Amino acid sequence: MTSFVPNQKFAYRLTSRREPRATWTVQDVPTGTRLIYLEEFLADDTGEEDFVQSVRKVVKDWLGNTKRYAELRGGWWQPYAKWVVDRYILPLRVDQRRVIFLLLAWQTISCLALLALALGWGTARLLGIM
Repeated sequence: MTSFVPNQKFAYRLTSRREPRATWTVQDVPTGTRLIYLEEFLADDTGEEDFVQSVRKVVKDWLGNTKRYAELRGGWWQPYAKWVVDRYILPLRVDQRRVIFLLLAWQTISCLALLALALGWGTARLLGIM
């Protein structure tokens, strides 16, 4: 831990090959709370742009998920959604979560296709086409 200001900021550094340093800053804003994440690490100049881009993508996805999770409040269904996420989804590894979301998307598409088929068939029978 390199810096700590309660309810405002904390920073840390790791002793690995790239010497990463991370700083988390929390700011109160009129619409809620802003979380600022800054990470610095050493990158070799030997064509490691792919590594830097992959780190940026992972951090951006992670921060987006953190934002969506923090915004689960307010509506009648959101406390239940947060409970489901806490209980069943967060304990999973990232690859397991992706499979679960893929299966849920596939199931949703299947249900919508069935509904469209049923409505089309019902409309055709109502019009006397079938």
